[in-house]
Amino acid sequence: MGRTATSCTRRASRRRSGAICSGARFSGTLNNAVFNNAQLVNTIFNGATLTGVKFDDTYLQGADFSNAISVTGVTLSNAAVSAAPGFWNFMEQDGTPYVVNYG
Repeated sequence: MGRTATSCTRRASRRRSGAICSGARFSGTLNNAVFNNAQLVNTIFNGATLTGVKFDDTYLQGADFSNAISVTGVTLSNAAVSAAPGFWNFMEQDGTPYVVNYG
């Protein structure tokens, strides 16, 4: 089974450090992928196998792992996660501000 992702500004094999993939949908095998310092607000991991994936220092507010196949060995050191609704603000490199609702 392959990988599926939408709305990502960086795509590089299994290394997505610093990627902006808010609202993306991931499925398939992503074992040992590195999403450190990524923006994954409202991202859905439906049918994804995430064994050994690193989400260190990653924004995961509103992310949905409920239908992931496996999350064994995932690291979330200093990751921002929330099950409660809220707002997340960020600014693109060109200075464009965004407010994203989650939860």
